[in-house]
Amino acid sequence: MSEPLKSSLKQQLEQLVAENSHLLLKDVQHGIEKKGLRVDSFGTLSKKKHPEGLGE
Repeated sequence: MSEPLKSSLKQQLEQLVAENSHLLLKDVQHGIEKKGLRVDSFGTLSKKKHPEGLGE
């Protein structure tokens, strides 16, 4: 992750905490997929199914 993206993410997370909005996320039952982890060496997204343990 590039430095500007890290900084932006950090700022967004700090804002969530400052506004107590992070409390709204505590019961969320799904996650966020990082698509960059599902890219092959050609930059194409994987068409493989997700592991069952991760849900749909």
